[in-house]
Amino acid sequence: MAQILGLSEIMVAAMRLEPDYRRVDYLKSQRDNLALRFLLKAAFDEDLQWDLPAGNPPYKKSIYPDSQGLLYGRIDEFKSFIRGLPSKWAPEQKDMAFTRMLETIDARDAELLLAVKNRDVEYRYPGITKAVVQEAFGDI
Repeated sequence: MAQILGLSEIMVAAMRLEPDYRRVDYLKSQRDNLALRFLLKAAFDEDLQWDLPAGNPPYKKSIYPDSQGLLYGRIDEFKSFIRGLPSKWAPEQKDMAFTRMLETIDARDAELLLAVKNRDVEYRYPGITKAVVQEAFGDI
């Protein structure tokens, strides 16, 4: 049975490839990964605005090993934190819900979510640029 890589693991694998065309090819190999595509769109699409306060909330990193796959099941919830998209939480509940999400997924995936939210992906994952993502997926 093939192991499913966590989203942060995919980002790190892509980041380590050089030059850019190898990153693009690797990301293209992930084109059916809708969760990854959504996160990269959220990271680089300036039309998407977060309905959360700026910066990182205080949270406790998850201590559970091998929890990389949990974020896949939570991507629809993550969409609730984007202004203009349907949300399952009232506005005053969103901050707490986001913090709970960070605390229940793999610690590296939580760092990825924060990088996406803070539009900090290029800093956290050098080489994963808007140009690379656009070349790989085209719709970002």
